[in-house]
Amino acid sequence: GLPPTDPLVECNSGTIGCNNIKSSSAVSITRVNISVTGNGVTEGSGGGTTNITFPVNLSAASKCPITLDYVVSHVANDPSKPVTNALDFSGGTSGTLTIPANQTTANITIPVAADKIVETNETFTITLSNASGDNVIAIPSAEGFITNDDQAVITSTKSDANEQGETDGRFTFRFPSGVTADKDVTIQYNLAGTAQGGGVDYTDALSGSVVIPAGNSSASVIIDVNDDEVVEGTESVILNVAGLLSDYSGLNGNQITLNNTAPQLNILDNDQTTLTITPSVTKDEGNTGTTSK
Repeated sequence: GLPPTDPLVECNSGTIGCNNIKSSSAVSITRVNISVTGNGVTEGSGGGTTNITFPVNLSAASKCPITLDYVVSHVANDPSKPVTNALDFSGGTSGTLTIPANQTTANITIPVAADKIVETNETFTITLSNASGDNVIAIPSAEGFITNDDQAVITSTKSDANEQGETDGRFTFRFPSGVTADKDVTIQYNLAGTAQGGGVDYTDALSGSVVIPAGNSSASVIIDVNDDEVVEGTESVILNVAGLLSDYSGLNGNQITLNNTAPQLNILDNDQTTLTITPSVTKDEGNTGTTSK
């Protein structure tokens, strides 16, 4: 028989065990299989958003709309792969997708942050759940891939030192404006020039290293000047880079490089002195031999 049209008539509410559900061979319910496909995108830089889309497909069209939930998680199938974090995205990473009736596909769009962070390529997982209509999620998850395209050239600048007030000198290593890295960058260096280190004109050792910490844009080598009492004029300190160590440099890649021009700062002398000459001495010359004054 057909389903009831008036449950109050066909199923008296006073009859124990009665219900208003009837079976009918004329009604056919078809379930479909649902799958999601992975995708990747180049991140972009300079701000804004780069979208990555994940196609969700049905094994056959449904006569009813199908809804399902989705969520991004910061995991990868391969534990050795670097994964994303919340800052890699610029909008919602979960929600509900509707596949309209009589269609077999729809896309989930995930907004990726087009940042200025030098980082490795990253992976994340998108997972489907809660399909409506008792439809089957046959392939519930897929991986997303974000390819980093940020690069940076570190430049160096200098600030002169002055013995007056023991004003220290400074060499500063800096990323371009707005750029950082997600891991530390170490710069090894040697100091040269006419000034002497190790406690003579400045206290620094003649070799060392400085670290630009992850998430920071610059770091400085401080030249700690000595205010001596030696009249010596302006002296120079030259910084020569001995090495650049990071996960994105050298054998690890060329995403971070260094402008290798050796900067030179000056140490300005504040000492002065007056040279005095004692009065002349007069003595008779004599006629023979040598006369001493």
